[in-house]
Amino acid sequence: MKRNRLAIVLGLALGLGLGLAGTVQAAPQTTAFTYQGQLNASGSLPNQTYTFTFTLYNAATGGAQIGAPITQSLVVSNGLFTTDLDFGLAFGPTQYWLEISVNGQVLTPRQPVTTTPVAQYALNAPAGPAGPTGPAGPTGPAGPQGPIGPTGPAGSGPFTLPYANTQSNAGALFSITNTTNTALMGSSSSTDSSVNAVVGAISSTAPGGFSSGVRGINNGTGGLGIGVYGSQAGSGWGVYGVTPSGIGVYGNSSGNGFGVYANSSSGTGLNATSTSGIAATFGLYNTANNSTAVAVSTVGAGNALNVTAASGYGILSTADGTGVRGTTSSISAAGIIGDNTGGGESVVGLANTSLSGAVVGRNDGAGSGVRGFIATDTSGNGIGVYGQVGISGSKGRAGRFENTNASNTSNVLEVETNTIGDIPTSRGGASFFVNNTNGVAAAVRGEVNTIFGNFGASGIYGVSSGTGGFAGVFYSSNTSGNGTTLQVSNAGNGPATAIAKSGPGTALQVSHSGASGNLAVLQNGSTNVARIDKTGKGFFNGGTQTGGADLAEFVPTSGALPQAGDVVEIDPDQPDRFRLSSRAYSPLVAGVISTDPGVTMNARHGADQPTDGPALALAGRVPVKVTGENGPIRIGDLLVSSSTPGHAMRAPPTPVSGTVIGKALQAMDDASGTVLMLTMLR
Repeated sequence: MKRNRLAIVLGLALGLGLGLAGTVQAAPQTTAFTYQGQLNASGSLPNQTYTFTFTLYNAATGGAQIGAPITQSLVVSNGLFTTDLDFGLAFGPTQYWLEISVNGQVLTPRQPVTTTPVAQYALNAPAGPAGPTGPAGPTGPAGPQGPIGPTGPAGSGPFTLPYANTQSNAGALFSITNTTNTALMGSSSSTDSSVNAVVGAISSTAPGGFSSGVRGINNGTGGLGIGVYGSQAGSGWGVYGVTPSGIGVYGNSSGNGFGVYANSSSGTGLNATSTSGIAATFGLYNTANNSTAVAVSTVGAGNALNVTAASGYGILSTADGTGVRGTTSSISAAGIIGDNTGGGESVVGLANTSLSGAVVGRNDGAGSGVRGFIATDTSGNGIGVYGQVGISGSKGRAGRFENTNASNTSNVLEVETNTIGDIPTSRGGASFFVNNTNGVAAAVRGEVNTIFGNFGASGIYGVSSGTGGFAGVFYSSNTSGNGTTLQVSNAGNGPATAIAKSGPGTALQVSHSGASGNLAVLQNGSTNVARIDKTGKGFFNGGTQTGGADLAEFVPTSGALPQAGDVVEIDPDQPDRFRLSSRAYSPLVAGVISTDPGVTMNARHGADQPTDGPALALAGRVPVKVTGENGPIRIGDLLVSSSTPGHAMRAPPTPVSGTVIGKALQAMDDASGTVLMLTMLR
């Protein structure tokens, strides 16, 4: 919908009751004035009815509104409209502005209200006759006590001072009415203690309920009336009530007001003290009343409630409900803050039960149930959350974290830090310390109770997610210690230790930098059965058993790299080198390259030597490549090198010494193939 842009050309006439032509009798001026203007709607002069709202202000922009706005439905003809406005006796010598809204659209700027001749006359006219006297104002404070005058003559009649009389009458015995000011005043100029200017007393020791020695009644229905008003010019009490076992001062509100209202301009609004009893008691004794027993609020920056105790409790609650509950709607504030400036605890929860906690933190959102933090201390000795047990001989657990929801896959306990850390001094991560030289407790104990052996179902699970670091480190730091750094024990049927690695590199690495000792010791019970010393030498009481079929040795080669099953010979042109056999009946023949050696020797760099090079079979059974060059091969035939490089063949009945490489364990009738051979050089 297109919205018209409204503008107005204003004309203002302060008629203030201007008479019409033909009027012959003077009439008093009214507060109304005639207002005329021209409305422009997007460049055209409209002809329709609009809703106008006229509001008076004391400034061209902003400022304060004067009186109530005036809303009228006016007919606009060719853009022109005329109306009478009456803001009452709002005008004076101060300049005002008129704000106009048309159909809810505020037009700018505001129009100044200018004067007319009558108004100009009113600003400078001579004063008129004085009006009638208004009602008397409130009585001012009493003046100082004057001197006591001489005793006057005795009056006549029964009322003389001192005066005492007793009557039995259902009505009031003494009634005074003053239509303008104080009806009854008692005054005493005595300087003695316990002097009363006015005393009201009920002499009966068993009066009826709600009987009053002095009763003040204010029949006003407004909010400023006072039934009984007490004031004191010094530091004494404005109202003082005393009773041996009842209520000294009692206030009751039968509606929505206050039974007792205390207010102070700068001091304390309400001060309650007691020598040996309770200074103040607030109670709700209606079980259907769910209101707050005590409501304390402040709109300033001070404390809403300040409690001070010399040695007892600042706040003590013995109810069945919540003892103390603090609520705040600000993220930077706290529902409850405990502050101790003397070195003690700020917040302490006490409980004598095994069913609940002394201090409970609850969060129904995604935040923290309990949060402890160090705000400003930079010494590194602060503790965010501290749990302690053992005080006064107590026993139990200093901390416990429990998950009772089986479908909750979140961590029960998380410890996270972004510090660089210093593990040798137990800083930077999570530290557990058993500080008892005679103790046998574990600093960290992890337990899992599951029937599954899935990856991760473990008592202790360590992860290294960066490009460095260790998933677990066990360190015995005492150089005089004899304990085991890592002990693994299994009372079940599974392995005590299982090491798995899915990436490249070493699955198990053992490092020994001490002066003596062993890399590994294996025991059967408490008896050593195998040992690898610090030099890498192995000792095995029961011998060794491997999966391969021969004993082999890594050898250096020349020429084409020999493959498994190839016959090799000594290279006469390169010392300590081996090459593929090059002719039949070669006296340089050395043997066959092993396919699957059980034991491999002569790693050129010890344990660092890779195992993918050619290894020469020295003893045992080994597959060998053969040809039928010298006839079919039968089991038990001696084998020599053939004319095919790297292949063997059946030896002649009387082979030359130094040419035999082994004895065939399988037969072959084909032109070429592979047979199993028992290695035996001769």
